[in-house]
Amino acid sequence: MGLFTRPATEMKCAGAPLKHTFLIDDIASRGVGAGKYEIHYAAPQQALFSVPIVHEKLRMLFEDRGFNSAYGRVLKAIDPGTRRATFVETKVDPTTKVETKTDVEMPYDYLHAIPPQRAPGVIRQSGLSWTDKWTDQGWVEVDMKTLRHLRYPEVFALGDVAGVPKGKTAASVKWMVPVVEDHLVAAIEGREGTAVYDGYTSCPMITRVGRAMLIEFDYHNNLVPSFPGLIAPLEELWISWLMKEVALKATYNAMLRGKA
Repeated sequence: MGLFTRPATEMKCAGAPLKHTFLIDDIASRGVGAGKYEIHYAAPQQALFSVPIVHEKLRMLFEDRGFNSAYGRVLKAIDPGTRRATFVETKVDPTTKVETKTDVEMPYDYLHAIPPQRAPGVIRQSGLSWTDKWTDQGWVEVDMKTLRHLRYPEVFALGDVAGVPKGKTAASVKWMVPVVEDHLVAAIEGREGTAVYDGYTSCPMITRVGRAMLIEFDYHNNLVPSFPGLIAPLEELWISWLMKEVALKATYNAMLRGKA
């Protein structure tokens, strides 16, 4: 039995645990393990993905491939000796909306666990973090459109440490940089910047070796495909896989060197 999880916190790529789940199943199903294992995915939220239409597509793929989904489960403890994982399960009464939390154990033979994500210590201890949300994670308190700090206007944040609803992928950073640049130049020149970050982020959702969905969306969970008419965002395509493996990898490396 394979048990796959994701943390309840924000994370670099929320689709990564899903990609891992798909790939393990695809690889295992091609060999002697075919039909001899179970896949269980435990999600801390009440969905597989934050964008409703993407969640529904993934739910259908999970169903087609025989995956078992458990919602509202946050990993609490692991016992390697007995191979059991303990989760805190949250259930909401549909009538009263009252939440109840209980501990639930799940056995495993293979466990994929991602630790909770948070900002580096230097950020959490700087006084720049949000004080009324994400308090356990320490993301920088910035305006979601300008990426400018709400209390210290000379400070901007982008990428992993930015406290915005979306935007912790390399693709997000690519769109954040011009916005920060615009406002920095404007501040130096004594005027107001005009650029706005709309929450763009991208998740090349690998579903099989050689197949992926290129999912791009914004703050409002609108799909914003870069290649409309050419690449359907919710279709498992070879070209989307190729972009992830060839084009995007090169772009990420160029960004790390300040060349993109």
